[in-house]
Amino acid sequence: MRWTVGLAAVRLGLLAGAITAGAAGPSRAGEAAVDLPDTVVARLVDGARTEIVTVADLRAAARRRGLAVAGLSAGQARELLGTQLDRRALRLATAAEPPAWTPQDSAQHRDLALHLAFEAALDSAYAVERARRSAQGDTVTHPAVLGAAMRDRELARNAPSWDDAVVGRLAAAFAALPAPAADDDLVQRARKLTRVPAVAAADSDAVIATHAGNAFLVRDLLSEWRRLRALDRPHLEDVRQVKDFIGTALYRRQLRAQARPAGAPARPADAQRLQDQAEGFAATAWAVRHVFSQVPRDSVTLRREYDRDPSRWDLPAHAQIVRRHLSSREGAEALATRLRTHAGADSLAAHDRAQPDRVPDLVDERGDRALTERSLAAGPLGVVGPDSLAESVWRVVLVLEASPRRSRPFDEARIAVDRAWFDGECERRLRAALDGLRRRYGEQVDEAALARLAAEGTSPRLSPSAAPTPPRDRLRGRSG
Repeated sequence: MRWTVGLAAVRLGLLAGAITAGAAGPSRAGEAAVDLPDTVVARLVDGARTEIVTVADLRAAARRRGLAVAGLSAGQARELLGTQLDRRALRLATAAEPPAWTPQDSAQHRDLALHLAFEAALDSAYAVERARRSAQGDTVTHPAVLGAAMRDRELARNAPSWDDAVVGRLAAAFAALPAPAADDDLVQRARKLTRVPAVAAADSDAVIATHAGNAFLVRDLLSEWRRLRALDRPHLEDVRQVKDFIGTALYRRQLRAQARPAGAPARPADAQRLQDQAEGFAATAWAVRHVFSQVPRDSVTLRREYDRDPSRWDLPAHAQIVRRHLSSREGAEALATRLRTHAGADSLAAHDRAQPDRVPDLVDERGDRALTERSLAAGPLGVVGPDSLAESVWRVVLVLEASPRRSRPFDEARIAVDRAWFDGECERRLRAALDGLRRRYGEQVDEAALARLAAEGTSPRLSPSAAPTPPRDRLRGRSG
């Protein structure tokens, strides 16, 4: 049985150090100091199997969390150690059980191996291109420039044959997609770029181009389009741009064909990613078997959870609104005055309904109590504002619908009760199970080594990421 475990499954992100785990407890008074090698901070033992946590492990975990290694506090160091001990306890527990991968797990593992092999092949191609340019005195290193040059050289060496009629129809389909505007916010831009060109069903298997003896079909192109994150998709307006995009796809396909993994990954970091993913699958299977499947979800249990506090399941007060932001108070007041007439309000509401990239905002008392209460007071087709949000930013709100807080009987709230109960109970039981594993395996912590790690710095610093994000590269896309 395939379990959907909601938040509790996400909690197994502790394998990547992504959540707060049970912190390693300090040694009890009177206990002898743990005698471990200088590089080892903690140890778990199950018979002949031993799992250790080293200083290097904790430093690497800190970098993954975006923490400055030289600025770890004692609490942060202990929390990182707890996460690492959880991971190793699961490793020991799952080693004694047969693998329980699902078909989805196997497919994900295979896809990751292919993706990593593709990334390695692409990085190797970049290195060759940089070396070639350096020998010629060219210092350009931007991935987009290098990638375009690599693609163009391959297509010049082995030129594809095009079906210009099919390319023309595709160019028209891509050009018909809404183009992002300069003043679009990220949400509006993403909505536009999420669209897929409308292609006739009869064209799905049409050959666009033949390259290196292989046909590239319309459905192959659409698959490449869907691989890209929405915000990375270019707006294609003509035949030349469509051919450029297809040329990139042809080069990517050639690299993928050359990069089929024949054995263990050549790069240690890739091997570690595959191992981490495999551990995650094993840990999830263990948690489903020993924790999640034991959580009761019958009507009596859920009713008891509901009755503990029926108001917890109330639907919050909420409103559906249309916002406009203007640069001057005068303009905002003029808009508010126009909206206070039914004709003006109907016109704005109809205008937004006709725009596929514009959807009404939903606000509720949990996220913005003040605006929700004012929207309730204004009522449907009422106006809130103008309000000054910042210098030269004035907000006017048209209320489309507004609903006050409403209690829900158990039958109506049951799905929400079940989800919240199951997620919370899974998390609680998983934490208890992990603590039990660590006790069973005789957790040992070298407090002196942990203190030395925390003493390496004096002030904890948190950065958005451990390293600068390089420019996105369209050759890479989302996956290989």
